[in-house]
Amino acid sequence: MNTPNVVRNATGVLWMYYTGSDCYSESIGVAVSSSYAGFTRIQSPPVLNPGPSTWDTSLVRFPSVVFGSMDEMYFGGRDGSTFGLGFAYSEDGLTWTKSVRNPFLRGGPGPAWDSAGTVGGQVLNDPTGARLYYTGSDGSRIQIGLATKDTTAPTYEPAGSFLSRILDSRSNVTLWERAEWNLSLPMGASATLSARVGSIRTPDSTWSGWTAFAAGGTALSPAAFRGRYLQYRIDLSTPADDETPIVRSVSIVFSPSGGPRSPYPFYFSAPFLVLVLVGIPGAVLVCVIILFLRATRRPPTRWG
Repeated sequence: MNTPNVVRNATGVLWMYYTGSDCYSESIGVAVSSSYAGFTRIQSPPVLNPGPSTWDTSLVRFPSVVFGSMDEMYFGGRDGSTFGLGFAYSEDGLTWTKSVRNPFLRGGPGPAWDSAGTVGGQVLNDPTGARLYYTGSDGSRIQIGLATKDTTAPTYEPAGSFLSRILDSRSNVTLWERAEWNLSLPMGASATLSARVGSIRTPDSTWSGWTAFAAGGTALSPAAFRGRYLQYRIDLSTPADDETPIVRSVSIVFSPSGGPRSPYPFYFSAPFLVLVLVGIPGAVLVCVIILFLRATRRPPTRWG
């Protein structure tokens, strides 16, 4: 284990994200502590693994995490020969979704100082704007560079997905009855909500398959699901690069065993779910798959 990155959450608990290896590959794990020592691993397998995209099939390493309304992770990846930097996001610090536009930062063309690749970095949220200090190499020397966020207006990616955290009803015979969501769909855009259930916390072969409820709308009536845990996925698409679907809230209604139907609302940690963003053509490309805003929308950002 190496390259620890320690961040404090809103309740004061310390979360340590680190790189772990089995001598064949590298992944990212997490441990927690209420003090400055004695960290306890809280999830196995790792929270972030290599792949399935081609740019990070060999390994992922050097996590840098920022907690907020939506948690962000910046990490290094390698495809066997070339290093790059990737981005992932999470609701709970455990279930991470990688950007489909990764890597957001690769080395420049030769003979640039980082032409052999960008390995890992540390994000600094400064009042003048977020800054990313990262490691790069030209094959002979290793140096540290700086990238900043560009607030130039973006365009939107044609499609993207969001994967929720695992929802726990605390009853193995829970009947998950209905999903409700509040969304805005521009002309021609679509949004599909799917879910799966299981009786153990970590999804495996015993869980049900993904079932799509419906495309669009505010009240969905899927086939009944039974099981303690549920996870949902939202797939979004848009035909226009200047408009995006927005999901404002998602609720799941369930009936516990032997009891009356009761609402069990789960909401995103912020009001808006915005589709995948892409950068301005001709600049260094960086994308944030899904941007969550707390109260009002602001111009999205990219690294460049």
